[in-house]
Amino acid sequence: MFSQNKQRIEAASVRLLDMPVERARIGCLVINGLRRVAEMASTLDACVTEDMPFSKHFFNELATLPQDDGSHWMNLLEDLALIFRAKQLAFPAENVSEGEGAILGFFEHSGEWHAGSLVYDWYWKALPERLSS
Repeated sequence: MFSQNKQRIEAASVRLLDMPVERARIGCLVINGLRRVAEMASTLDACVTEDMPFSKHFFNELATLPQDDGSHWMNLLEDLALIFRAKQLAFPAENVSEGEGAILGFFEHSGEWHAGSLVYDWYWKALPERLSS
């Protein structure tokens, strides 16, 4: 899935460079995160499946860039956090890159997500249940 869409992912990261972002840190996290996803597409193919709702959402966001309200930034950040969390859980022996760690850290410590939200529950409950050894 990621390997098949590697060019779309790379093109989205380039396209986002010219788009306005309200919070520069989020823009930087998303662009660097997209680059990292493209770099490790085959690894992600092994742990992120099509039945995970955020994988479909991620590719839909890339296909519909930009959103008029700028929501693509936060939507992609959420998807990237879940993608990198899946990789971290599926391959615990692999190093977490600086870019992955920055997104995971932001997700875990920013206070933007709360228990009961779909993204929070997937990050903290559903993914560990599916992918932890």
